[in-house]
Amino acid sequence: MTEEQKVEQITKEPEEKVEKIKDPKKVAAGKRLAASNKKARMEAANKSSADDEDSSGGGWFPSLDNLNFANAVALISVGLAGAHLYLDYRKSTPAAATVEEEKKSTQAATVVKEEQKTTASTSKQIGME
Repeated sequence: MTEEQKVEQITKEPEEKVEKIKDPKKVAAGKRLAASNKKARMEAANKSSADDEDSSGGGWFPSLDNLNFANAVALISVGLAGAHLYLDYRKSTPAAATVEEEKKSTQAATVVKEEQKTTASTSKQIGME
């Protein structure tokens, strides 16, 4: 036995590569699809740039030219929701005037109690004349 026979070959011998044969119909269809996708992207980009130029201000509020029923209903509902939240907030927090009135009434009550204490101590006690 020679040394070459003793060495084991771990990897397989390379097989013959099978070249894929491309179907000309599929290649042509892929090229047409790529061309139509490119054309659609270009049209979308042109349309979006034209829309940006047409819009006045480009904000979230639609211009009066583009105001339709759905936009009007959406804007009115947002306004009503905001008003509802504001009124709920006002109901849940006491107004500044009522807080001041409560402070004044508690101060007046403490003054009245102090006056009653002083008058009670200076009045005549029953049985001591």
